[in-house]
Amino acid sequence: MEGRAGKLKLAEGMMLLTESQIAFIRALAQVRNRYAHNVKNMHRSLTDILTEEQRNSGRIVEHLTGIKFPLSPSLDPKLRNDLLKRFMYYRLADYLSNALHTLRPPPIPEGGLLGMLGTPPPRIEK
Repeated sequence: MEGRAGKLKLAEGMMLLTESQIAFIRALAQVRNRYAHNVKNMHRSLTDILTEEQRNSGRIVEHLTGIKFPLSPSLDPKLRNDLLKRFMYYRLADYLSNALHTLRPPPIPEGGLLGMLGTPPPRIEK
C-alpha cells in the first residue's frame, strides 16, 4: 500500500483521492497494523493504541476522525473510546460513499457479458 509504487501513490497520482482521504487511509492502516501484527494489543482499547501512536504521528486522531479530538484523560475512557469509534465510522462511511460513487463499470459489450469472451454462449437443448 505504501512506498513509491504503492496503491496510495498510484491513487494520488491519478487524483482519485484527496490529501485528507490519503491521511485517513494511512492512519487507519497504522491502527490496523498495531492490532494485526502484535497479539498483545488485541485486548487494548482504541484510545490506548492511539495515545501511543500519537507520540509518533501527532495528528493521527485528527486524520482518523476528521476533527481535532483531544485524548483528554479527564474524559471517561468508555465515552472517549465510543466517540472515537463513532467519528471513525462516519469518516469511513463518507470515504466509502465517495469511492463507490465514483466507481462506474464499463458499458456492457455488444452481445452481453458472455460476448466479451469471443465465443457465443453454449446452447442448452432439452
